[in-house]
Formats: sequence, structure tokens, C-alpha cells
Amino acid sequence: MDTERRRTFHGDPDLTYVAEIVGLAGVESSMRDKGFRDRHRAFDTVVGIDAQRGVNATSIANASGIPREAVRRKLKILLQSGYIIRKGRAHYVLKPGSIQLAERQAAYLQGFKETVLLMNELLGEGVVRWESPGRTPSRR
Repeated sequence: MDTERRRTFHGDPDLTYVAEIVGLAGVESSMRDKGFRDRHRAFDTVVGIDAQRGVNATSIANASGIPREAVRRKLKILLQSGYIIRKGRAHYVLKPGSIQLAERQAAYLQGFKETVLLMNELLGEGVVRWESPGRTPSRR
């Protein structure tokens, strides 16, 4: 997953971080709505412009710790690459469909598979254990 992120964002971790903040901020408040969650449960459904809340450079700088001017430069790169678009003056959202590109879908799937393998290994080694939902975890 990180390899794909590096390729997508030109090896720039701050560019990656800014793009991810735009994406998360755009849908964070909508994720409280069960209908929205049901419609967009998987990465294969497109969230339109109207369903995203725009975020500005100052908010991204505050959330990330990246200086505002650096954030503005990163936003310009993301706009030019077509990963994000403007939604109103100085507010940005993910371009609908940008995370549905085949290479990104493959990267997400690979990341999920690797996460499952890691969790299975941790379970097998006793580093973590499975708790039933609603059950209070036991302390050792």
C-alpha cells in the first residue's frame, strides 16, 4: 500500500498526508449517517462532489502540522494532477472517482490482505486475542 502511495504522490509523504486529509475531511461528518455508510461501504462506490465537505488550507495545516504555505503548494500539485478539485472558493474535495482507479483499488486490496495476514500472525502468536462484541475485555 505504501509503495502505491509513494508512486501516486511522487514519493512525497506530506503530499500524501494532505490528499488523505482532504479525503477524510470530505466524508467524516457523513460517516455518522447510516444510509451514507451503507451506500459507500466499499471503496468501489463514488462519493460525489455534493456529498463531500470542502476543506481549506488552514484547516489542513492545523490538522497536519504542515505549514500553511506548504499545504497550499501541495494542494496546487493535487489540483494539477486531477486528484482533487475545488468546491467553492479555497475549499477542496477529492475528485469523484479518483480512488476508484484500478491501480488504487489493487493497492487497497493488497493492503487489506497484508493486514489480515499480520493480524492472523499476531493472533497465532498470542500478541493479540479475539474478543466477542459487547464483552468486556479481560485484564491480565
